Amino acid sequence: MSEVPSASLETPLTPASFHLFAVITAVCAFVLVFVGAMVTSTGSALAVPDWPLSFGKFFPPMTGGVLFEHGHRMIAGSVAIMTWALALWAYFSRLSKPIRLLSYLIAFAILLQAILGGLTVLLLLPPSIAVFHALLGQTVFCLLLILADASSQSFQSKIETSKSGLWKYGAAAVSALYLQLLFGAVLRHSGNYGFLHYSWSIGAAISLIILAVMGMKSKVQSLRGLSIFAGIFVFFQVALGLLAYMRRISLDMQPGYSAGALLTSIHVALGALLLGSCVVWTFRAYQLK
Repeated sequence: MSEVPSASLETPLTPASFHLFAVITAVCAFVLVFVGAMVTSTGSALAVPDWPLSFGKFFPPMTGGVLFEHGHRMIAGSVAIMTWALALWAYFSRLSKPIRLLSYLIAFAILLQAILGGLTVLLLLPPSIAVFHALLGQTVFCLLLILADASSQSFQSKIETSKSGLWKYGAAAVSALYLQLLFGAVLRHSGNYGFLHYSWSIGAAISLIILAVMGMKSKVQSLRGLSIFAGIFVFFQVALGLLAYMRRISLDMQPGYSAGALLTSIHVALGALLLGSCVVWTFRAYQLK
């Protein structure tokens, strides 16, 4: 029997269902980023002293900081199961090699993320591990967005043209945002080097505006929506950053749930969306013929 040839990034075997599950997993990963930000913003990271159980239980009383910390673990566990389900689905199906390799990479990354999360608790919040944990969390989210985009029917059916090198603007924006994410994570988990995060926000914002302008000028339909999103919400992100800064220097800032903690977490979540949109923008631009 001859082997059935596969498509470039997926096969006709239930691509819509795989794509849908990848989209749902990416949405859940975004929720996980927001909840993880709430754990840090409310000072709940050590509300549960043990890991992987919480006070030796699967379901401890969800009160105070335990609500945020154990809730974060429950969502993280669900996302981990979903990513491993995607990897197994890709392995046992006839999906193409790039899709399978990306699925395996995400499954490995989420496992490493869980280990880092456990070490963060057991070692009492060492800044280096906490920062790596924050960076890897948003990286997993971005990889899931690529998987969802690459497994869509529209990705394979539409071949657009544009000038070569357009993807470089996206790569520059992704690099700028990752640097900003690093500075922000260092600030949140160590309380130091805030000037790096605040000053580099200008560079990150400029890179997003350039990406948005280049995407609109190119008239490539697959980049249009992402360009509009980046161009508009970069200003919301800057405003949220200023408000979060004002909250941080406020003398009455206290641990626990507050409007300020919610504001800072929204700032982190919107940053993840902007980073993810730039990653997908770059991925699509790189595929242009």
